Amino acid sequence: MMAQSGWTKEKIREYIDKNARAPLSKVKEKFLDNGTASVLGGIPSWVNETKDLSTMIPAPFIGQLHIIVAGGTGEKSALFPGWLGSKSASKKIRLPANWSELLEASGK
Repeated sequence: MMAQSGWTKEKIREYIDKNARAPLSKVKEKFLDNGTASVLGGIPSWVNETKDLSTMIPAPFIGQLHIIVAGGTGEKSALFPGWLGSKSASKKIRLPANWSELLEASGK
């Protein structure tokens, strides 16, 4: 549905990068003051140098976001969070071109 509307993975990434921001006060509360940022690999140095708590900061760790296409027809969306202190990993899996024949031969 998104592809039919002209969205690509790159356009989605750009949109999120541009719009996924929070005021420094919230970033401090959720990631800095409790040590979460250091567990997750730190934050850019300029964030620590920012004094104005209303400054909009890019959402931490947004660069670790994986955009995947899966599922069938209709609207489907999900967010799969990772574990604290780890990075997600993904690998594209493609079915063989003769998948239908293999299924039929297996009797399933």
